[in-house]
Amino acid sequence: NTSATAGFGMKDLNWSEYFFSQCRAIWVYIRMFVLPSGQNVDHEFAVSRTVLDHGALFGLLALIAVSVAAWIYRRAFPLASYGWFTFLLLLAPTSSFIPIRDLLVERRLYLPFIGLLLICCEGLRRVRLSRPVLVAALGCIAAVFAFAAYQRNQVWGDAIALWKDTAEKSPNKSRPAFQLAYAYYSENRCAEAASEYEKA
Repeated sequence: NTSATAGFGMKDLNWSEYFFSQCRAIWVYIRMFVLPSGQNVDHEFAVSRTVLDHGALFGLLALIAVSVAAWIYRRAFPLASYGWFTFLLLLAPTSSFIPIRDLLVERRLYLPFIGLLLICCEGLRRVRLSRPVLVAALGCIAAVFAFAAYQRNQVWGDAIALWKDTAEKSPNKSRPAFQLAYAYYSENRCAEAASEYEKA
């Protein structure tokens, strides 16, 4: 009740605004699962104050539609149906209606990721390809994702690179600028630190 970063006591973010925002955020998580580009430590993500703000209505309708389809076709596609509801259930503690200051955070996908993998497994078990072709295709996908992970880890391996990347992607947030300033300060690059502190 007294927290400034989470819970129903937050004065500038109520439960409905958070819920409408999450109706959009969930689709960003799914997109990042399929195509992990635009990753960011501290996303700039606009609040949907009403169901009409920033396309929240479309996100909500899409969630309802997929959930209804998953229920109707649960016998035909059991693994995909189970995966979808598992994904939503595991995401619910952080991405439903309990307000949290950070609207979109990539680490929230770590556990719900399992549900999306089950959906992929449903698709893979229905693919009619020879084993060598399937192994080659999956190997190529794994290699591409491994390369992307390696590239991203290069950014995570250096504090200045990480926060510089974040500040460029979230130019209107003070936290990335502050963290970049601190990273510069830690490396005794005081002039650059002062500039970033001023921005923050």
